[in-house]
Amino acid sequence: MPRPDNQITLGARLISIKAREFVLRDEFRLLNSNAKIDETILIVQLNQLTISFLEDCQDLIIQAKGGSLSRIVITATLTFAKISELVGWYHRTHPVPGKDETRLERRKSTGLESRDNRRNTAREFLADAFHLCD
Repeated sequence: MPRPDNQITLGARLISIKAREFVLRDEFRLLNSNAKIDETILIVQLNQLTISFLEDCQDLIIQAKGGSLSRIVITATLTFAKISELVGWYHRTHPVPGKDETRLERRKSTGLESRDNRRNTAREFLADAFHLCD
């Protein structure tokens, strides 16, 4: 059985992550709209915020697994997967003209900056979360 302190702390982190998820989703929605914004600045900020967000999700998932907190693991995993897919969708539907996405992705192939690493990490987390549902 998980320690109550750990459960409360990780539960609070999950609430914070869910709030950040809503902010990120709104920012992607804003980028996808026809609003007059400086897209370049927003994209750079959004990329930095997204990677930081995914790293925080990953850390929470790992800690919650260690504490046998299945509900937190599952919720954080779904959040990680949704934002990871949203980033991928945005980059597929809004390619940067003149940049070879494949070459760039290969060059920065470490960590969650890489599309493939994000996708593979999400798949692993989702498979683990699925087994926790049994």
